[in-house]
Amino acid sequence: MPFRGRGGFTLAVTGAVVLSLALDSFRLAKSGLTFDEAATIAYARLDVRSLFAALQSSDVFFGAYYGWMHVWMRLGESEAVLRWFSILCAAGAVIALAFLARRLSDTKAGVAAAILAATSPLLFDLARQARPYSLLVLVAALSSLAFLRASERPSWPRWTWYVLISAAGCYVHLFLLCLGAAHALWAVICRRDLYRSGLTWALVAIAFSTTPLLVVLHHYPSVNGYIARPTWRALVETWDWFAGSRVLVVLTLVLVAAWITVRLHRRQRILTSKVLFLIATIAVPPLLVFAESLILKPSYMQRYLVEAWPSYIVALAIILTRLRPLYLVPVAALVLALQTGAIVRTHMIVAQNWRTASSVIFAGELPGDQLVVFPAFGMLPYEYYRERLRVSGTPALRFPRLPPFPLTMTNNDSNKFAIDRGALVATADRPSRIWFLVGWTDDPRTGQGLRILTRALPSGYRLALERRLVHETVLRYDLKKG
Repeated sequence: MPFRGRGGFTLAVTGAVVLSLALDSFRLAKSGLTFDEAATIAYARLDVRSLFAALQSSDVFFGAYYGWMHVWMRLGESEAVLRWFSILCAAGAVIALAFLARRLSDTKAGVAAAILAATSPLLFDLARQARPYSLLVLVAALSSLAFLRASERPSWPRWTWYVLISAAGCYVHLFLLCLGAAHALWAVICRRDLYRSGLTWALVAIAFSTTPLLVVLHHYPSVNGYIARPTWRALVETWDWFAGSRVLVVLTLVLVAAWITVRLHRRQRILTSKVLFLIATIAVPPLLVFAESLILKPSYMQRYLVEAWPSYIVALAIILTRLRPLYLVPVAALVLALQTGAIVRTHMIVAQNWRTASSVIFAGELPGDQLVVFPAFGMLPYEYYRERLRVSGTPALRFPRLPPFPLTMTNNDSNKFAIDRGALVATADRPSRIWFLVGWTDDPRTGQGLRILTRALPSGYRLALERRLVHETVLRYDLKKG
């Protein structure tokens, strides 16, 4: 049997890690930073006191990650350096998933999980972002692995490791608590004795460790107020994102149905304790966040739910390795081909392109030019590229509080691109040219705001340049002579 023994397993997993590193680092700086990555830089540059104050208005979930990136950025602030930490976390997740699958099944499943993770479109996407989500995948896999080790042979050292990993994960993102809830539910169903063997104090310790986060959320209810209330379609789209495509979701469901059919035919149990563990850790986090978003505060975002993804990959790996050899090779090849194809499509799609948009302005600016950035938080990537690409001055910023565009931006549940129309005023001090750097142009709300801006231009300006990118647009209005 291939991969038999510790040496074969280690060699195969090492190969999967190398594959992961190669895929994730290929042309890493091809695309410029997204707005979220620019936000990572803006937060990570702050000192501790300023960071705490900033987190009270947004991104309170990611405080520990920003603190770590403050240290990591001593290596540099280029796109590649910023993203390499996520790549390393993704490689670590490949290893953790291999061990998690081996503990839940066998060596073959461990190797399959490592290969599936290394070629996963989701992990590829997360690894190439200077954001905390690949770290969250790694911590989630380690948390489940520590929980299983403690449940197999309960001891204080093992429960302590589970607490430390899970508590740290909650400071990567608070929703890792939902994974702890899944572990607790599984123990209620399958292993109630664990509550007498240390699980009770472990759960209490994890919950207690998140008290600072909960206090901040209680006192600042507007945190992350830009998230809309989810619909049932959001759940379906989450599973599409986990798999990489709708085709892979359908194929996974077919494999699950085939596995159930075979188990029934052989009169074997379907809902074993390990199967229930996978079901709980896959389903509970999204369902809990979805319910919380409907009842309390909208918080449902796909990338906030990646703590459920490790169990999805492990379940797929186990099902694949249970196929007969006649079917295993073609089905596994099909899954890998679909995943690789999704990675290629992801790599070819240009997301936000603030680097190119900023470069257009830097290449065409003249002394005395003025700049308007809309929406206002588009200033973060623009400021980054102003530092990275320019050594001299850039167009003076006329946004958000200097004439002729003293705008007031608002973040609320209904419209995060809102503008205070009454604050739009003209001024006699007119620059000869005004640049507009407009982000998220595929959002209709951006178009509405841009129309308000252009109508507020003082008379005498004409459109002289328009450069449309994928999600950004650069406009320049010149003052007519005479």
